[in-house]
Parts: sequence; C-alpha cells; structure tokens
Amino acid sequence: MSIQTLDPVAAAPPRRRGDFRFRVRDVTDSIELEVSDVQRGTPTSAVAQTMASRMELPGEVTYALRDERSGAWLQDDRALDEQIADDTDVTLRLTPKARLG
Repeated sequence: MSIQTLDPVAAAPPRRRGDFRFRVRDVTDSIELEVSDVQRGTPTSAVAQTMASRMELPGEVTYALRDERSGAWLQDDRALDEQIADDTDVTLRLTPKARLG
C-alpha cells in the first residue's frame, strides 16, 4: 500500500462585485470610449458587441477584444473582468473577427 500526495487545490478567487472601468479603442484608433458601466461577470462577447454598437460600427460583424498591455485575445465565453488585470489603466482593442476562406 502506498500513500499518494496530491497537490493542494487552490480556492477560486472571490467574485468581485460592481462595475469596473476600462478604455476601448476601435481597430483604426479613430474612436475611443471610457467605459464604467459594465457589470462584472458579463461575457466578453457581449461586451464586444455592446462596444461596437456604442461606436456605431456595423452590427452584422462579430467583434473580439484584445488586451493592449499583454496583447492577449480575450476569450468570448469567459467574463471580461476575469481576464483583465484589476488595474486602473486597462485599454482594450475592439477588432472585427476575420472569416477567411
């Protein structure tokens, strides 16, 4: 009989409450918005489409968000606030998704 040691399971960080702030720019740098009314837990895909609407960009296009500081594309199905650092200087880039082929 042997005893296996297991790595400790890290507890999930507590959910933060309320809204958070960030800046979002379109792909051409012609529009920039200061955003402070997005609730934590909102899926990134919903935030991207809402930002495109506020910028009056074409509605039939699907958009993605990228973190300007890290260069990372944010996952559509995860909450936005879970993917960006809780920082006062967050800038995101709104980019149309390319459908190649």
